[in-house]
Amino acid sequence: MAYREIMEGQRGSYSYDKWTETRVFFVSDVESQIAAAQAPGILIGDTHPDSDRMFAVNCEVEPLGDEKYRVTFTYETWTAEDWAGAPWNEAPVGSSSTELMEMYLPVDLAGKPFVASNGKLLDPLPPVYMPIHVRSVTKSYPKSNSSLLYSGFAGCVNATTWNGIPARRILCDGVTSSQETWQDQKYERITFSFRIRPNWGSMITDSWQPYILDQGDCEWDGSQWSYAGANESDANTTVRLLNGSGKFLTQQQINAGTVHWTPNSRQSGHKVYNEISFSGLPWA
Repeated sequence: MAYREIMEGQRGSYSYDKWTETRVFFVSDVESQIAAAQAPGILIGDTHPDSDRMFAVNCEVEPLGDEKYRVTFTYETWTAEDWAGAPWNEAPVGSSSTELMEMYLPVDLAGKPFVASNGKLLDPLPPVYMPIHVRSVTKSYPKSNSSLLYSGFAGCVNATTWNGIPARRILCDGVTSSQETWQDQKYERITFSFRIRPNWGSMITDSWQPYILDQGDCEWDGSQWSYAGANESDANTTVRLLNGSGKFLTQQQINAGTVHWTPNSRQSGHKVYNEISFSGLPWA
């Protein structure tokens, strides 16, 4: 990630009793608009480096292609008293609940695989119901288009520890907003919805990024595949656990709870969800 402030596109204007000014940044080597907006390290509500009466009220991101973006922050003058009393300076409000979520797990909390007496994986996998912590946080933002940017968090998981919760354990599953007016100034009330997976003791359950068991209906000896049965139609060729190197696990290993994960699954997880920093999101 790299960014620099540029003069192109910077502007200033006066209307009514407010002075409006912009700062523009060129950001490169980032994968999303959210990451581009976060790169300069400016949050809505921060003061302008040249004036403690000018506050950042908006952020716009323009894609330029090849992981390049133009990021524009808009600042407005406010009296300290008016700014302090604005609804977007109120503390965020949170609420929480617990919901049951149906899951299909290949292993139990101790990491032991669910297999039949013949050592084959159960098909279908057994459904279980796990409690998921659901939290909603509502905060107001100046201007009326903040949700255009913040909606990019929906469907993403936290890339790093956030509010004491480890990486990849929080899923932002929704962003909703409503437009309001305060002193003739339009603003938005935005509600973020989070689903949090607690640490149940097994890597298969404590992350939104999935871990996939190493399994297959044949094994690889380095030059060819061979099936457990006489041919592919044999019942014995149903899916069995593998040892991480293409070989079937032995029944003794299965009985001992030995499992392996498909390549890179244990180290980094299969990337089903985008991972981004949640540092700019409210929490309560």
